[in-house]
Formats: sequence, C-alpha cells, structure tokens
Amino acid sequence: ASFPSPSKLVLLTLVTQFFVVKYCIRWSLGVTQVMPPKFLPAGALGMNDPALYLAKVDFADKRIEFWEQQVHACLGLLSQSKVLCTDQMRRTVEGMELDENYSHIDYYSRWTIAMANLCIEAGALTEADLDRELGITVEPSATFEVGDRVLVRPLEGSLSLNQSIWRRPHLRTPGYIFGQEGIIERFVGAFPNPSLRAYGKEGSDEKLFRVRFGQMNVWNAAGLTYSGSDTDTVDVEIYANWLLPTTTAAATPTRAKRARSPGENESGGGLGCIIEDAKTGESTSVHPHGHAHGDGGGHAHTHDHGDGQPHETRAEVEQTALDREGVPHDGQAYAEAFIRALIVRKIVAPEALRKMIEAIDSMGSKQEGPRLVARAWADENFKKLLLSDGNAAAKELGIDASNVNAPTMLTVVENTSEVHNLVVCTLCSCYPAKILGLSPQWYKSRVYRTRSVRDPRGVLLEFGTHIPDNVSVRVHDSTADCRYLVLPARPAGTSGWTEEQLGGLVSRDSMIGLCPATDPADAKE
Repeated sequence: ASFPSPSKLVLLTLVTQFFVVKYCIRWSLGVTQVMPPKFLPAGALGMNDPALYLAKVDFADKRIEFWEQQVHACLGLLSQSKVLCTDQMRRTVEGMELDENYSHIDYYSRWTIAMANLCIEAGALTEADLDRELGITVEPSATFEVGDRVLVRPLEGSLSLNQSIWRRPHLRTPGYIFGQEGIIERFVGAFPNPSLRAYGKEGSDEKLFRVRFGQMNVWNAAGLTYSGSDTDTVDVEIYANWLLPTTTAAATPTRAKRARSPGENESGGGLGCIIEDAKTGESTSVHPHGHAHGDGGGHAHTHDHGDGQPHETRAEVEQTALDREGVPHDGQAYAEAFIRALIVRKIVAPEALRKMIEAIDSMGSKQEGPRLVARAWADENFKKLLLSDGNAAAKELGIDASNVNAPTMLTVVENTSEVHNLVVCTLCSCYPAKILGLSPQWYKSRVYRTRSVRDPRGVLLEFGTHIPDNVSVRVHDSTADCRYLVLPARPAGTSGWTEEQLGGLVSRDSMIGLCPATDPADAKE
C-alpha cells in the first residue's frame, strides 16, 4: 500500500487541527450549525447570533400605531400604482439588514426608508422632496483657514451631515473622529464631492483639509485608553462639508460629552494633549471635553464651568436629555414626511390612503380564519378542499385569501396526533393578513424569526404549549408566495356544536401554531 508523502501528512494534520479547533470554539459558544455568512440570506442573519438565539420572545400584543398603519397602506397603494413591487421592497429591506447603521431601526421605519429609496430610484420622488417635508435645508460649507479649530460632524443628530436617514452619506470620514475637535493643519485642494459622486450626482468641488487631532482626545472621548504621549497626534483628510467651526458646537446643547476612562478623576485632568497652532506657532492644550487654554497646557484645573458640578458621562448626558424631552419616535417623523411628500407630488391621494387604511384595519375582522376552521371541522369534504386548495375553499365562503400587494396561495396545514405545525417567516414577515389581520409585533421580531426555526419547541413552551417527544414539530417558513394557516385539531367534547360555536374556540395564535384550539371547558359562555 502507498502512503502519503511527509509533506502531505503535515498539511493534512494542520487542516484537521484547524477544523477541530474551529468546531470546539463554536461548540463552546453553543453554535453547532456551520453556515458561511456569505451564504446566509439577509433576513436570516440572526440564525448564528447567540444573543438572538438565547433571547425570549416577547409575546405581548402591542398596538400598531396610526403612523404604522399609514406606512402599511402606502405599500399597498404604491404597489397598485406600479411605483414599486413587493420583491423590490424585500431587496431594499434585506440590504438594510446587512447595514449596521440601520440595526436600531424598527420594522415600519425600515419600510418607510425602503419605500422612500425605491420612490427615488423610480423618479417618483427626489431627496429634496423628502428633505423639504422634514424641514432640512442644505447650507454651504463653512470657510476655514489653516490653524482654525474645527469640529467634525457627528454621524447622527442635529449637527450631522446627513440629518435625513433616507440615505446614509458615503463615508470618507473615519468613524473614530466623529464629533471630535481638531486644528486644520493644511489646505489640500478642491476635489469632486465623493458623497455626491457615490450616488451618481455631480456638484461643485469640495475643499479638502488635513485636520490634526490629539490622540488622547480621540480615544479617551470614546472611553478607551491611549498609552502614548499627550503630544501624539493623528492627521486626517476631511472634506469641508464634514467640518464645523467650534463656535457652532459650543452653542449647541446636543453635543454629548465623552465618557470618562476607568480610573480618571471627575475633574478630567491629565487627559489633554498639546497641539501647535499653525497660525501663531503657540502650543495649545486641547482637553477632551472640547475647550482649549492657550497657556502652554499641562495645567490642572476643575472643569465645573462655575456651577460646581463635574462633567457628566456621555451616557448620563444622553439619559438626561431623554428624561427631559421624552422619547419621540424618529420613525413617525420620517413616515409622516414621506407621506406628505407622496401627497404633495400627487402620487398618493389622501382619500385613497384613508380607504386603504380602513381596508387593512378590517382584515380578519369578519372572523375569516375561525370560519374556515369551523367549517373544516364540521364538513369533511370542505376540509379536504381546504387542505388541497386554500384559496378555492376560502372562495366558497366568500373570502378572498390572497394578499393585497401580490397574489399569494393560502396553504393550510393540519395538526394531528403525530404532527404539530408552526408558522414563521425568517426573511421578513409573510403572513396570511387577509385571513388573520395584520401580523402581531412579535411575529415580525428577529427573536421569533430566529428561534422558531432553531428552537421551535422552546418557543412553544415559552408560550405555554408543551409538545410531547412522540409528536413531530413541523415548521413552515413562509419565504415566498405561500401564506400558511394552521388547522388546529378539533377539541374533544364538541360533538353537535354549531359552526358559530366551534369558531369561538379558534384563536389567531392557534392558527399560527403557537397553541391548540381553546378547550370547551375554558370557553366563555
């Protein structure tokens, strides 16, 4: 028998060790399924996220807000008028799930931004239309000279370059110096604006500067430690539209002060760095809290600004602002601006919007789901039709089972003594809305979407439904054109009941598969 050469044996050993170590690390983290991230669909990103896998589903029925109903209605109207389609929406929303900048944005806010971008792509709206409704005006970049002290705009907030979230700016400014102060070291020249060119637009050239920052300022402001000298600096190329004069920042209360590093005293002393002023040649001490003293630096003083109070941390400043002003929902402001822009441009009529909201609000209100289930329990032939062709069976009861935005197939699956069914949509939130009404908020949550396929029995148990080991759990992932409805098992003790009585035992959650039909003993009189 022939044996591999020594070099091949060494290579084989190294490869084997690599995969053993990799598997052991994943096993220790509780991740045993290996799926390369590049092959994961955007909506399934949470499948390998231990945090989502370990989180519990919040099954509380949260009321859908009026602005969310408006957004949902706009999707129906824009689909009907061919401005966009469901697949375009999916593509845009999935792209947002890949962008960490949108990780904090909720379900209907993502819908708003996705539709706004698609309207821009289609030429139905412009960014100017949207910004106008938000009250945003673009001001010309300030004029700076070498030696000027400047503030780099933050990514978010009233001082940001892109106050709207319709589109994120093309970032040629590194994130670690957002909101930082520095000194203009030199004027480089004027160049085409990359933020415009990234979106295929042309505009006047933008001035480019090199700005010098104190290393200690930069990293201490982020709550990190810099181990070098307080004279160390970093020079960064920054376009003028990303810069503000420091007087603007000083007058603006929305600037969040930095978080103190561990072990730093409340006065904030000892963390400044020295930058030489290119105008005067004098050394200036620039402190992390954002003001300077032209005394050569290195002095110690209290930073209470005359009020006897130490600086708050970044988190404290933000929390104080929230406590004073409440927490307005950004999504509502953007949704209302988007809808106003659609109405102004006559893409959507107010009356059509009102009627669509009424139609959406009435979905499932005529007990469509319970009627289908009750008839199937009472009529074996109807049950066979319902399981083979849900749309045709629904039509016999005068129910249109297809969704508003696109034709869909109602697919009914039956719970038996051997199989329990559970419905989810891991990619977005596909759901038989024409039968059950709008999907609950928890159904749209990434926790439910993640755990329902990875740990369906655990999810069911959290809801109070225990599935015996001898019963198979069958998860139905609604990823395309089917809309699933679970036909729960008919409860015992209902012989001779009318369809109306039977319908009273059928809940929305039982038709999703979270629980069985209501026990007759527990049914309300």
